[in-house]
Amino acid sequence: MRKPLPNDSEITKTNRAIFENLKEKVGMVPNLYKAMAFSENGLNRYLSFQYEEDVLTGREKAALYLIVSQVNNCIYTLEAYSYIGLLYDFTAEQILEIRAGKASFDKALQPIITLAKEMTELRGNLSEEAVQHYLDAGYSKEHLVDCILAIGEVTIANNMYAAFKYPVDILAPWDNN
Repeated sequence: MRKPLPNDSEITKTNRAIFENLKEKVGMVPNLYKAMAFSENGLNRYLSFQYEEDVLTGREKAALYLIVSQVNNCIYTLEAYSYIGLLYDFTAEQILEIRAGKASFDKALQPIITLAKEMTELRGNLSEEAVQHYLDAGYSKEHLVDCILAIGEVTIANNMYAAFKYPVDILAPWDNN
């Protein structure tokens, strides 16, 4: 049977320091990060990747993370990014619409959602038409690269949950009963 999270003796000094920093900044250490602490360097590598500068806005990332998590059927990240979506002023209805692959409330998000959905469903076999549609919507190639990297980032989180099945510790407010 898989053990979802490391016990205290399995957490290295390096990861303990990262945990303390996370507790100071966000008030907790999400179970996703705890599971990454099985690796001496994995958590630091992931956080470096996750927090690097890019051209995407918080709303764009939240929408992208939601649709990728939906396609990958990842309960953990769906809860976490639904919660984060609320912080970026998405309503509960808009979050559900994004998860369905739509953004009727924000036309600028639709190309991002469509691209991320297709890329995830097709496991990277994106059509030339999809890329051109994205660029024709006014997004740059830099934005495209950053979207692809964000898809990879959330896919890593989805795969971590699939491998470890740790408890969901970040719940969207409507699930906090």
